[in-house]
Amino acid sequence: MRRGSFRCCIALAAVLTVAATAFSAAPASYRVDAERLRAMVSEHIDTNMPWAPGCARFEITGRLDDVVLPSEKFSYSIQGRDDDRFLGDSTYMVKFSVNGLPVRQKHVTARIEVLMDIVVAKRALGRNEVLSAEDVAVAKKWMRGTPYQVFTDPADVVGKKLCADLWQNMEIRRSMVRDVPVVKKGKLVRIVLENRFMNVHTIGLTEEDGMNGQMIRVQNVSSKKVVYARVESASVVRVGF
Repeated sequence: MRRGSFRCCIALAAVLTVAATAFSAAPASYRVDAERLRAMVSEHIDTNMPWAPGCARFEITGRLDDVVLPSEKFSYSIQGRDDDRFLGDSTYMVKFSVNGLPVRQKHVTARIEVLMDIVVAKRALGRNEVLSAEDVAVAKKWMRGTPYQVFTDPADVVGKKLCADLWQNMEIRRSMVRDVPVVKKGKLVRIVLENRFMNVHTIGLTEEDGMNGQMIRVQNVSSKKVVYARVESASVVRVGF
């Protein structure tokens, strides 16, 4: 009996030794903390965004958790959207690999702002005022999106009429202005018809308001015929054939 018990003890010890060896050989995990993850994505944005130095700023948004990997010997890649403009809210995928095999991936969001030239009111302005070059200025402002609704060139707002009151340094949005007609209905204008066959100038009476470049109806004073002509200035419209 003693010999059988001794053999059992030896077998048990062998099993425990193998188990201990297997446990000690198990791969140790490696933790990429949130700060390092933040630094990875920040470096990617800083390296790849098209903006000039000092003209952009960004922050990593949302909660960042540590990423646990099976080994400290890892590689990673960062991928944004195919249409990433590095402007506004963007999402980036951080992909981790060990020995060339993908093991983890993590979504990270960022908010990017770009310093842009925006047309603003130089002084307080009232509704229905027609803007002049002295009324506007260009100021730099941080923008999160493409400035579709604001103006970047003062020439685009000069001559337009305000639809709202503005205070000093307020950005001028497209919804705040409207075009002012160059010619008014019932005004006498010169109708010009020029081509390689003829050169005709005559007087016409406008039948509607019109902005520069707009086609309007004009009555020929002599023939009483109504033609469509394009507004060229406050006193000239041109007929094209």
